[in-house]
Amino acid sequence: MGAVFLRDVELDDILEVTRDYDHYKEFYSPTVLEPKMIARNDSADRFSMLLMKKAFLLNTALDADYDAVTVRLDERRGYASRGPLG
Repeated sequence: MGAVFLRDVELDDILEVTRDYDHYKEFYSPTVLEPKMIARNDSADRFSMLLMKKAFLLNTALDADYDAVTVRLDERRGYASRGPLG
């Protein structure tokens, strides 16, 4: 859980970036390998990601589908919940 205050930034601008799952590979490289948007409506998203964790002699991959719900409280405030399906 966390909170962020960004001066002079619109909520729509933040949501445009945080809900751009197809570009998570660029934002979160090298951990995110294959992000893909599956479905979207006004406040709920479903997406998948292939995640890779590399350690000394061990590589671990996780391919999972996720749900994300974004709630706007007003023009300046909102919150989001993201997690694996299941």
